[in-house]
Amino acid sequence: MRSANAITLALVAALGVATKVLAQVPFSLDTSYRTELISKNVNSIALLASGKIFASGQMKYSGDANYRGSSRFNLDGSRDLAFPSFPQTTGGGRLVPWSNKLYVYVGPVRRLDGNGLLDPSFILPNADPYMSYSGSGSDYHVYPDGRVLVDGSITLIDTIRGHVGSYDLVWLSNTGYYDTTRTPRRCEPGRAMFKMQELPNGQFICSSNCTQYEGRAVDWIFRFNADGTPDTTFRTGVNAGGAYTFLPTSGGRVYAGGSFRRSSAPLDTLRLVRFFVDGSLDPNFSNPQFNDGGLNGPFASTVITSVQAWGPGALMVTGQFQLVNGEPRYGICVLDTTGQLLPAFASCGVGPYMGTSWTGQSIEQVLPDSANGYLYICGQYVGYTDSTLIDATQQFVSRLFLGNIATGVQPTLPPAQPRPSFTLQPNPANTWCAVSYQGLPVEAKAYLVVVDPSGRTVQQAALLASQGQWLLDTRNLAAGVYLVKLDGTGVYVPAQRLVVQP
Repeated sequence: MRSANAITLALVAALGVATKVLAQVPFSLDTSYRTELISKNVNSIALLASGKIFASGQMKYSGDANYRGSSRFNLDGSRDLAFPSFPQTTGGGRLVPWSNKLYVYVGPVRRLDGNGLLDPSFILPNADPYMSYSGSGSDYHVYPDGRVLVDGSITLIDTIRGHVGSYDLVWLSNTGYYDTTRTPRRCEPGRAMFKMQELPNGQFICSSNCTQYEGRAVDWIFRFNADGTPDTTFRTGVNAGGAYTFLPTSGGRVYAGGSFRRSSAPLDTLRLVRFFVDGSLDPNFSNPQFNDGGLNGPFASTVITSVQAWGPGALMVTGQFQLVNGEPRYGICVLDTTGQLLPAFASCGVGPYMGTSWTGQSIEQVLPDSANGYLYICGQYVGYTDSTLIDATQQFVSRLFLGNIATGVQPTLPPAQPRPSFTLQPNPANTWCAVSYQGLPVEAKAYLVVVDPSGRTVQQAALLASQGQWLLDTRNLAAGVYLVKLDGTGVYVPAQRLVVQP
């Protein structure tokens, strides 16, 4: 009887011949490419000028006693033995290409040369006399000139400018030193900022567990200006979980993927949404339902890790999931810009990686190599299945055929609908006040609520249409200042003050 390994190798060889015939079929697996990694996960990959792939994560080859943060793969996915191990290399987190170099998150941010080795022109962590990493960094943004914006737990010792203690947002020069020309920023103690993404207008959207930032109230997903000051016009209501990926659009709306909840719907876990420019949910995006099929128990592991534009009207979404709207998609799917599931990757994707106390089955990143017709994926998985085959030898990084599909195009969105808003007329009022509202999601259960100065609700009305008018009778209200609120699922509008006169 032939061994299981022999059968697998024979199957792979046979499938390799078949795959050459299917080479131009979009998203079919290239079985000639496979890594030699045996554990644990690859968080990020980058394409080098040589055509090789550089990987960042927690990785082991056979014989490794410790995890390595980075590795370099040959053109067939095998280990590049010319790439050293320790201490000349570093990695672990997200890679960002810049010029002919790479930035990488490893707690502190490091810069690598074009081969993935340490760049000596960027200082070592804690070499700056003004700055030390007291905890760990979380995310970073690279500007075109090589400067870096970092968030996380960073201790400053800048007595000259009065910046002493722990900060959560700090700018670095393009040589890694603390930028003394910028004002560092803080959340409240014990809280932190995680993922951030620059928006087309120079602002940033951020995921955190903060309720206060620079002394102002914020939600766990909030927005700050280019100088780091909070933008108080953006309120998402998110107060649990977090976003791990953002995709801005030219119209001011932004996709957010992860696993999070809002205060107005504490039992509704959201994995992928689209926010309006004011932070309210865009009801024209259907918020697809992702499920991990009970891989790690209820609510434990279903999460979106990346979303990127894929052609003029589609999104490629990856993460840890097995079902999308009830249909099998194993860590990867394509949606249109309204959130509807498209046929690509039907019953395709990655298999589970069995850890010592957990199971991972996720794709962290997709990397198009349009020049050579490939799409690389990376994550925590073992095995890949496409529409024609199952290859159990695929692990942590794989290569798919791209076909003739265009990539990286700004998604074309439907026109933005009016955002929820309301007006009060007249204000002050002494008999009647007309409350005119518009932009309510058609599925929302929305209410107009009037609250007196003691916080007691004195009037409330259910709103059954997306727009309309409600006449507020103020004749039985005592003179004073009242708050009028528009409230409901998918609705966030700042309360307005109504002055009632005798």
